Amino acid sequence: MSIYISIEAITNEEISKKSKNALTLEYQEKVYFIMGGYENMLVNLTDELTKSLEKDPSNVFELGYRGKIYFIMGKYDKAFEDLTRLLETEPDNTIALKYRGEINYVMKRYNESIADLEKLLRIKPNDVWAKKANELVKEL
Repeated sequence: MSIYISIEAITNEEISKKSKNALTLEYQEKVYFIMGGYENMLVNLTDELTKSLEKDPSNVFELGYRGKIYFIMGKYDKAFEDLTRLLETEPDNTIALKYRGEINYVMKRYNESIADLEKLLRIKPNDVWAKKANELVKEL
């Protein structure tokens, strides 16, 4: 009985692909590690903001800050709620309009997204990001 050993030629292209994949995995692993640490920090921060907002529910700075953190964490419903509460107090808050416009887009509420972006553009007519985002949503 003979044993056959199969040797495949590995091209430079295959080596390059494998190296890139390994590098990609290495960076991805680092990003997940960093995000894990940040996520714990963000959770603690939202907990502190929540405690503070229980004492002063209309604190616009804290509502906006917590809304942005929820947005970063992908908790769009909670972010939307905070940003809407902020806009009830400060209807022309450009940061809240921007983030809520993005949330509406992500959640496929395109008409609401357009409304927020158009209001943002009435306040800041030269906002390049808002113009491009508004055009993008209107194309859908």
